[in-house]
Amino acid sequence: MIADLDGDGDAEAFLDSTTWMHHGLASGVAHVYGIAYDPPTGAFERIWTKSVTTVSGYEDYFFSAPVLGDLDRNGSVDLFVASPLYTGTHLMAWELPSTGAASVAWSMYGHDARHTSSAGDDGPTTSRLAGQQLSITTPASGPGANTVVFVSRDPSLPLPLAVGEDPRCAPAGSGNPLAGATLRVVGAGGDFAIDLPCAQWSLNRAGDRFTYRDRSHATCNVVTIRRGKLQRAMCRGSQVAYTLGASQGEVGIALTTGGSDAPRTYCASFGPATSAKVLLDGSDGRRYVARDASAPAACPGP
Repeated sequence: MIADLDGDGDAEAFLDSTTWMHHGLASGVAHVYGIAYDPPTGAFERIWTKSVTTVSGYEDYFFSAPVLGDLDRNGSVDLFVASPLYTGTHLMAWELPSTGAASVAWSMYGHDARHTSSAGDDGPTTSRLAGQQLSITTPASGPGANTVVFVSRDPSLPLPLAVGEDPRCAPAGSGNPLAGATLRVVGAGGDFAIDLPCAQWSLNRAGDRFTYRDRSHATCNVVTIRRGKLQRAMCRGSQVAYTLGASQGEVGIALTTGGSDAPRTYCASFGPATSAKVLLDGSDGRRYVARDASAPAACPGP
């Protein structure tokens, strides 16, 4: 796994291994460690080590690769790994010596939740989703009743848990800027964005669902991000600054979470390019409804 712990632009690698694979280390101990490359000397150096005592005489090993993220939102990178074979079943966690400028480039086995093993042109923090539904309504009563509803049930949907992606407010003194999120809709009828402040985001106790709520209707009523199951956004009001009255063609939607340095963007698109079923194309000036879109080739541009 790869991270830049101090924000200096140089990456550090983290991996787990076992003593029986390395000369000069005692048996019965498994290790997790970090390695840095020193360009002037061309050498690799061990910068961080944690040892786990196992059973003497056994060739013990870890079942899984480490995972990196900032679970407690304190600005430091955390490392998680399942316990070695002979120590029982545990989840081990350590806080790495990092700063508020830290970033994670490769957080898990296979790079991302889809295990693509590729950073790609999109970068590690873009998730292109298959969309289940997008509807935009602009009633005759006026823009105060405009609505947008988006739903995706893409099973590959990851949570924004890496450093810089979390939409919740950073703890005081962590050095991280306020995070939050932005919902953007782009189509023939307009290009608008709604800010979703960090103070209204929460993570459930199970750690598998982020929720945003705003009962004032000034932003979005609710936005939900649930790992592998659901992404939903429901917004109502004049902030849904969109005009219907002609066929909409391709309509894109993007949710960007976290700070400006290393955010995560989720996006979907509805129209011919993603083979969406357009039930109402918006030409009546009142409703656009589309369903069952495949994942887009790219997210909406700037």
